[in-house]
Amino acid sequence: MIKILHILSSLDGGGVGMMLYNYYMRIDRSKIKFDFAVCGFEKGMLEAALEGMGSKIFHTTPKKKSFLKNMKETASVIKNGNYHVVHSHQNFKSCFPLFLAKKYGVKIRIIHSHEFNYNMNFIEKVKLGIYRPINQNLATHFWACGEAAGRWLHGEGWSVTKGGYIMRNAIDIKKFAFSSDDREEYRQNMNLTHKKVLLYVARVSYGKNQEFLIPLMEKILQRAPNTCLLLVGTGTNDEKIKREIADRKMDNSILFLGKRRDIPQLMSAADVFVFPSKKEGLGIVAIEAQASGLRTIASCGVPKETAVTNIIKYIPLEKPQMWVDEILAKPKYSRTDFSDQIKSAGYSVDIQAEEYQNMINLYYKGY
Repeated sequence: MIKILHILSSLDGGGVGMMLYNYYMRIDRSKIKFDFAVCGFEKGMLEAALEGMGSKIFHTTPKKKSFLKNMKETASVIKNGNYHVVHSHQNFKSCFPLFLAKKYGVKIRIIHSHEFNYNMNFIEKVKLGIYRPINQNLATHFWACGEAAGRWLHGEGWSVTKGGYIMRNAIDIKKFAFSSDDREEYRQNMNLTHKKVLLYVARVSYGKNQEFLIPLMEKILQRAPNTCLLLVGTGTNDEKIKREIADRKMDNSILFLGKRRDIPQLMSAADVFVFPSKKEGLGIVAIEAQASGLRTIASCGVPKETAVTNIIKYIPLEKPQMWVDEILAKPKYSRTDFSDQIKSAGYSVDIQAEEYQNMINLYYKGY
């Protein structure tokens, strides 16, 4: 059996954690085993299910709290785990677990880019310039969720033709297919029947940029008072966002739903998906929205690789009036089945899980 240790920040049901969960559900677990080292002590919503599939989950002290404790605890996990693969999902900070993996003789060391920051400040550019060559020396394989994310972390020379590999954050297409029954049920139960419903799903944090949507909603409500925004997610900026919604007296127009397990149903109920992230490695939730036939409006911080249908549009964050106009525009299509387009673009989780297993087997045989 090939033992893989994934290094990541959480298993709360968001992007990377959900991707790995979906893959692990579908690979041959008699041949490949996933364990997880989570940087932080919060128990995520995916952990019980993963443990039920045989995974071990280790929580380590966050680097911001104690870098030395984090390194010591991560070293213990790697040293005692007899892993064949360490797969780090921490972008340029992957150098720390990769250093330990190399020290303790792990042959296959994967660095995986999940970010594309097209608008880095000076300090971010300096950090990336320092860490990139270190990672290139420590890793044996360089993965990314998309072309833009790969070039951002690994360098402009990175490409799939030069040894890079794109592991798509694929989805269960059938799960996200539009359901008219779900739409009717949810809109009725949530008192949304006669409203134009906007939806945003993401971790609540600075980079995800939920705060952009609050003043935007004020502009929208001036023209369309029957509009409602559903904010789904939780994170470090929860209280800040809730306070701003309350201060602007928008509690009836912006519903903060927190962590939810019924994202496909909410997508069926919505009319427009709004995605104003400052930066994304890919932005798999935009793929999920399109799979639901949900018109999607994204910032320029979301890579154009998410355009797997013609129902997504990218607008700069600096032009909020364009966001308002596009959100309120009447759709030029009816909700329909986009599953074939999503599948042909390579985002079927069944296909990608098989490819992941094949790549790991290939690497393992090479050693």
